[in-house]
Amino acid sequence: MGVLCVLDERPRRLSATQREVLHHLATAVSRALKGRRALLSERALREQAWHAQALLQSSLDAIVALRLDGTVMHWNEAATRLFGHAAADMLGQPIARIVPADRAGEQADLAALLREHPAGQQYETQRLHRDGQPIAVSVSLAPLRDPQGVLVGATKIIRDIRAQARAAQELQDERRRLAWIIEATAAGTWEWNVQTGQTRFNERWAGILGRTLDELAPISIQTWLDHAHPEDLQRSAALLQRHFDGETETYDCEARMRHRDGHWVWVLVRGRVMTRTADGLPQWMFGTHVDITSLHRLNEELRHRAAHDALTGLPNRTEFETRLQRLLHRCAGDGTRHALMYLDLDQFKLVNDACGHAAGDRLLQQVARLLSGSMRSRDTLARLGGDEFGLLLEHCDEAHAQRVAQQICQRMDDFRFSCEEQRFRIGASIGLVPVDARWGSLAAVMQAADTSCYAAKEAGRNRVHRWHDSDAALRARQGEMQLATRLEQALDEDRFVLYAQRIEPLGEAGPGGALHAELLLRLLERDGTVVAPGGFLPAAERFQLAPRIDRWVLTRTLALLRALPDLSVVDMLCVNLSGQSVGDRAFQGDALAALEAAGPLLCRRLCLEITETAAVTNIAEASAFIAQARALGLRIALDDFGAGASSFGYLKSLQIDLLKIDGQFVRNLVDDPLDDAAVRCFQQVARVVGVQTVAEFVDSPAVLQRLQEIGVDHAQGYLLHKPQPVAQVLQGGTSAPAL
Repeated sequence: MGVLCVLDERPRRLSATQREVLHHLATAVSRALKGRRALLSERALREQAWHAQALLQSSLDAIVALRLDGTVMHWNEAATRLFGHAAADMLGQPIARIVPADRAGEQADLAALLREHPAGQQYETQRLHRDGQPIAVSVSLAPLRDPQGVLVGATKIIRDIRAQARAAQELQDERRRLAWIIEATAAGTWEWNVQTGQTRFNERWAGILGRTLDELAPISIQTWLDHAHPEDLQRSAALLQRHFDGETETYDCEARMRHRDGHWVWVLVRGRVMTRTADGLPQWMFGTHVDITSLHRLNEELRHRAAHDALTGLPNRTEFETRLQRLLHRCAGDGTRHALMYLDLDQFKLVNDACGHAAGDRLLQQVARLLSGSMRSRDTLARLGGDEFGLLLEHCDEAHAQRVAQQICQRMDDFRFSCEEQRFRIGASIGLVPVDARWGSLAAVMQAADTSCYAAKEAGRNRVHRWHDSDAALRARQGEMQLATRLEQALDEDRFVLYAQRIEPLGEAGPGGALHAELLLRLLERDGTVVAPGGFLPAAERFQLAPRIDRWVLTRTLALLRALPDLSVVDMLCVNLSGQSVGDRAFQGDALAALEAAGPLLCRRLCLEITETAAVTNIAEASAFIAQARALGLRIALDDFGAGASSFGYLKSLQIDLLKIDGQFVRNLVDDPLDDAAVRCFQQVARVVGVQTVAEFVDSPAVLQRLQEIGVDHAQGYLLHKPQPVAQVLQGGTSAPAL
């Protein structure tokens, strides 16, 4: 707009000429203003074009404009970086140059596609790089119209999503892998929203209960509560709360669930809180259920075996002493009175020597049944070891205990054991001790019972000796002096001898080759009688003579090896060490000094057998001693594996080379499925820790064959070789009758 002001002192009228001049002036001004507006508009358009071009070129995404025939009208720098084609190469060219053959349908009719999606479309697809490699992309398609609104083409914003595609594929692969793992472990899975109760189970979870998810519908946390054993819910809730409170990394619980058939299934429940609400409360929790019924049954059986004698089925010494210790605590608290009997069979060795160990085992089983008939249901009868039994009479006064003991003696006097047309009369010497508040320790009451039993045997056998405060010290001193003197005289007079029993490989090599044997100790009485270890080793350990005997064995073994003209005939000689020796630092020092002096050639032929009970009693000493012995070249065997309650734990603490499977699992391997399972388990454990296995007490071809099938490395027993004097074995002599 332009304004012209004409001023005068008084009003006048413009002449025609003046009006024409003003008209031309207004026209000129108007045209000048229009020109200015056009100039400003052009400048704004240029700025807009510059901004648009800058945005297109600086975009991280490829921006492509297409005509309706699919040819390229615009190609920004991001498109060049993504596809490797310059703008000059693509302008006017069909977009199909970057479209894989199998995706050509996406570009078939652009106009039809835009009519079908007038507001545009977004999708994921693949495009080709200049070098032919496929590129995963996401495409945003939008129509392109001229100022009159006529459709003239389309714009495509193309984003590189290869990283996202790889991540998505990896996530999918991971989910598939986890699904395979879960399926392979046969685990039931569960997901639980703690806040809402929403719960999801997989089919395997329902299968553990013998059901399907459809049968359990509707699914909620109540489904678990309804099927869990009521006695386990309180413990489960406590463990769950500890996990919610952050005290434990995971929630772990063993619980029982009701199967469709009515029995209880043991499951291992494991879970973890994965998300929490803003105030820290648990939200989503994920976990698994694994059916451990068979494992639980096996563990129960193994615990039972650890607490019971395999031959008679009675509680063993460890379990007996545990129950006795409970009674002693009760006596100290409430003053109750009980009774303890210590029984030792008379003439048992005669049966063993005349008929063999199998007959002796049958005798022990028959005696166990006979003794069981003399006790009440709440009393405890146990086999303490060898031919020794213990009887614990709860809430029993001395008069009643005396009558029971006499009744047992009478029954044993009437009992006859038949074997191979021979009849044996077997008695029982019984030590009877009252169990009350007077006893300060378990060891004291057991020592009193042992002493009383020995007194009964000394008094003529098959009788009862009732312990009295007045004769305890005298009896103990007399018994200790007699037994200790007998063993010390044998050491002084060199009346111990070494026998050997071969240990044969079960692999392809078969029996033969260099000698691999266990050295067995025998006591030679003055009258020429040879006594097996069971007749004197318990007494030796009782009176702390075991380290002296073990020194004798080790010294004699080294002398035998030094005397050999050719050490190559010996692969390994196994020497047994008692628990006292392993825990005796003086013995350790003497043994290591002797072994070091013997040299590596001899040490490499030796293996020290340590019973697991010895190792556990002195675990620190045993570990240090084993490490020093192995450093000298000796091999180490863990003997009687499986006999204790914590056999597998020892393998984590002790470095060993051989694992000797206890004979109680081998004897009935063919007939007892649990023994078979135990031996297979021990063999697998040995493979995991990388050690060889030896099966003891192999006495039948069927057992030997089964051991080979399981993969046990070596076998030892009367079937393969009966013990002989070590000199004969070293000379390659034939097997002699077992002693």
